[in-house]
Formats: sequence, structure tokens, C-alpha cells
Amino acid sequence: MATNFDRQSLRALAERDNEEMQACINAGGNPYQLSLDQTDRFEASIQHLPEAEATAARELMAQEVQAITSANEARAAQLQVKAAEMRVKAIEQSAGKPWQHVVLTIILILGAYAFIQNRLG
Repeated sequence: MATNFDRQSLRALAERDNEEMQACINAGGNPYQLSLDQTDRFEASIQHLPEAEATAARELMAQEVQAITSANEARAAQLQVKAAEMRVKAIEQSAGKPWQHVVLTIILILGAYAFIQNRLG
């Protein structure tokens, strides 16, 4: 639980929460419940602050969580692109006609693009 509410301490808290969330997901846990628990812990840690300071801490925490979320989404998008490239390569190695490669490549690229736009936009 953070007792110092500057950007660095809140970034560290957000990173710990993210690691806890990844472990929960990897273990098959309930990430939604964990998210609620993490929010409750954070709120409990700032309840003693004057409202203006608590609001500032919430805003900083939200910024740090958003930065981590954006980084996670970018990594997921990179993995989607790599997976699409691997599928294209597999198709190229096993397929027949060149036009099929072009169509499948376009479909895979559009699918990856749509995923990236959906996650980042």
C-alpha cells in the first residue's frame, strides 16, 4: 500500500498491480474481482488524505494505469502482427497459387489492423 503519493510511488504501485493481474490471469483467476480488490486497496490507502490530494492521487494513478495498459495493448498488437506473419509464412509454404497468397495476406493484415485499431483506438 502506497504511503507516498508522488508519480514514482504510484507508478511502482501500478506496476505491482499489473504484475499481480498478469499472475492472476495466468493462474486462471478472476481479473475483474482482482481489479475491484486493487481499487479498494488504493482507495483505502488514500482515504486519510484531504479530498484535493486524494483526487490528485487518483488522477496520477489513472495516468500510470493507462500508460501500462497502453504498453500492454501495444505488446498484444505486436504479437498479433507476428502471429499473422507466421500464418502467412505457413500458407506460403503449403499453398498453391500466388493470388491466394495475396488474398490471404491482405485478409490477415486487415485482421491485424482491425485488432490494433480496436485495442488502441
